[in-house]
Amino acid sequence: LPGGSIEKGENELEALGRELQEELGIEIEKPEFLFEMDHEERKEFYFLIKEWQGSLENTQIDGSNENAYTLVWKNFKDLPGLSPFYPTESYIKLLAYFKLTP
Repeated sequence: LPGGSIEKGENELEALGRELQEELGIEIEKPEFLFEMDHEERKEFYFLIKEWQGSLENTQIDGSNENAYTLVWKNFKDLPGLSPFYPTESYIKLLAYFKLTP
């Protein structure tokens, strides 16, 4: 679940496109808004990306970024155990959206 911050002058979609280009090297097409929520004094926005252009890769793996992680494909059912960095409420909403149970 790549993520980041909205920079001054950006809207949510612009930030999404920039972050995915920076972190994964892809250009997104037709992002689907899922939900937004408040977490640690900021708003988080969740989108579903089904289509993209480019070669999906972890562009942050050179060791210069403390937020770099290994890129892996996971089943949605595994979301709750993946990372302590995402709030439980976001997992619950994602699982509900895809009609999955924890």
